[in-house]
Amino acid sequence: MKLLALRTNLDQGGYQGLPLTVYTVGTEKQPPMTRLTGFSAMQLLVTSSGSGRFRHFGQEKWDIITSDQVLYIPEGIAHEYEPIGDEPWMVGFVSFKGNGECWGFSHQPFLLEVESTARLFEYIEQIWSISGPNHDLWTASGQLYVFLAELRRLSFSKENNAIQRDGDASEYRSSIVQRATRFMQDHLFRQLTIADLSEQIGYSQKQMTRLFLHAFGTTPLQYLKQMRLDSAAVLLEERPNLPVQQVARQVGMEPVYFSRMFRREYGITPSQYRSKKITDAQNGKL
Repeated sequence: MKLLALRTNLDQGGYQGLPLTVYTVGTEKQPPMTRLTGFSAMQLLVTSSGSGRFRHFGQEKWDIITSDQVLYIPEGIAHEYEPIGDEPWMVGFVSFKGNGECWGFSHQPFLLEVESTARLFEYIEQIWSISGPNHDLWTASGQLYVFLAELRRLSFSKENNAIQRDGDASEYRSSIVQRATRFMQDHLFRQLTIADLSEQIGYSQKQMTRLFLHAFGTTPLQYLKQMRLDSAAVLLEERPNLPVQQVARQVGMEPVYFSRMFRREYGITPSQYRSKKITDAQNGKL
């Protein structure tokens, strides 16, 4: 890891509408650190080698941080961290200001595991080169977005060991699942596969499956099939003149397979389901 002395970008007349801007950046042999009132920006610490430990004030146990891990510390939270072991704790850091919620950065710290930090250190060096005396607000902000996108990609290519803080980690995972389910709903008529979904959302098939099993107790494709059948049931009831074959196509299913799966789910055929709903409505049943 190349040592890059701290560079700071002070606010000189506002952030010109940018959602996130770089505050500090660099790399160093990490010394013990205690911040009684927290830091004035969101922080990301990327471990290159060695190890350390972290805790926020009020937390009894320390969280251990090792190589190929990234620690997020929110703005304004009192905390401390320090190296442990005989090997120096070598880290890169980027701090930033603005609205981090769209990237999953809330008011609780968490720890991410990544496949490798090599690419992240390349981006840290690029951000550093246009910070401090050479500060370019717009370019540095753009490089920060690239860094965060790479961090997200790397952290979800393997199991994520986020530090649990009052449900924050589960919220972080659920935001991905929500985007995946919205994508399914938006493209229900298409012949989607798990590979298609993973490519569009930007996470591996294995990780997507883990997240869906955690959230719903079912795989993404099983969830998609249920979503299609539920949507078909609504169409059958709301569109009484729409042929069953057309209903099947609108929810992205082949008609014969659709009829078989629908009967397995509801115990009757799509036509029988529609007839029952019409009869129930005529008889005043809800």
